[in-house]
Amino acid sequence: MTEGVTPDAMARFSAAARMIVFIVGGLYALGLLIVTVDLSRYCIVHLDLARPEYVLAGALWVVVILAPTVASVLRSAQRPGLR
Repeated sequence: MTEGVTPDAMARFSAAARMIVFIVGGLYALGLLIVTVDLSRYCIVHLDLARPEYVLAGALWVVVILAPTVASVLRSAQRPGLR
């Protein structure tokens, strides 16, 4: 099945697959935390662990909160005179 595929390409594919699993797992854990905390404000206990909204909530948090914060920190690090 891996005929014609170099070991280097297989190593890169394996590393990329692990990274994707790690990122999606992190987004899932973050989204689970966000949704659980939000629902606990209304005294709702939700025990479903297999919900795609957890990954979406984590991804949305990263895009809305974390990405602009990192961009701002990086921009201020490039201009040390403006602090």
